[in-house]
Amino acid sequence: VERCMQLLNIHKTRYLIVFDDNEFKGVVTINDVLREALENKEMVFDELLLKETSEMQDKIF
Repeated sequence: VERCMQLLNIHKTRYLIVFDDNEFKGVVTINDVLREALENKEMVFDELLLKETSEMQDKIF
């Protein structure tokens, strides 16, 4: 979910085309990603917070 959000934001698009090797599998929309993020918001945002917190521990303030 996080990687999809990054790709959608970086490329300023609402759709991601999905391939498995060279086989087209479908399209993921921004609504699909947001729906999944909301359903799993605690897990998604807890992982992001943990990542940011661990990165901050390496810095000296």
